Amino acid sequence: MSERCLRVICKLSLLLIALTANCAAFNRRNTPIVGLVEKHMVPEKMPAKALAAPLYIPIGMAGGLLDVFIVHPVMEMPAAWDDVVDLFWEGEAGYVTAMGSLPVRTAVSPVFFALDVFARSAFDFHRNDDAEAAPPEPQATLAELAEKRDFAAIQRVLSVRSPEPGDNPALLKIFEATEAESDLYNAVLMRLGEKPLFSLNEQYLIFRLGKSAADDLFIANILLEQKSKRGGRALLDQLAAGRPAAVSSHFIQTSSQMSSSQRCLP
Repeated sequence: MSERCLRVICKLSLLLIALTANCAAFNRRNTPIVGLVEKHMVPEKMPAKALAAPLYIPIGMAGGLLDVFIVHPVMEMPAAWDDVVDLFWEGEAGYVTAMGSLPVRTAVSPVFFALDVFARSAFDFHRNDDAEAAPPEPQATLAELAEKRDFAAIQRVLSVRSPEPGDNPALLKIFEATEAESDLYNAVLMRLGEKPLFSLNEQYLIFRLGKSAADDLFIANILLEQKSKRGGRALLDQLAAGRPAAVSSHFIQTSSQMSSSQRCLP
């Protein structure tokens, strides 16, 4: 292959990347049908997710085509019409000028409107708006969101406020229902170990020791930060029981630091 062909391929590849980087289809607000399919048809856990794939994948692809070619263009029409009005039909031009340009504006407006709809449908004009506008905190309580299994809303709530003691039963329910080691799972585990919830969950966290190595590291850090005497004894018991080497070294460091901290306490 000649050097010229390689340059042409590289330029076309860069152009394709530049065009698709801001593609409107990559913004979830522009694909509402795909969002509904994911919310109502895609199971959250395996193996149900894999078994249902032959059903929701074709429906999702059909929904994506409808989003791209029908739903999203229709959604952008009001904004495109506002652009036409702002550009051609509003202003402070005099009467003679307005009447003289009327035929031109009448002829150009439909063309501009069609091009505006196409551009807004192809490229994501709302990306900066999404980045600047923080998602509103859901009005439902954690208990209500747990009943609905709305894990995305729960994640948003935990990111903007600390749970209260009254939220503890709901947090425990969410923790038990969430897939292990997911972002929400880890976020809830950390919240369970924060004040003022730690006193309610100390025994539960100690009981969780030994369930998984990833949880053990989280819980060991929580017990150290909270200077839990019962937690220190539980960590030493885990070490004596022969935990894996990587976790054991963490337990040794954690327990020794905890013992030193407790000796310094009055």
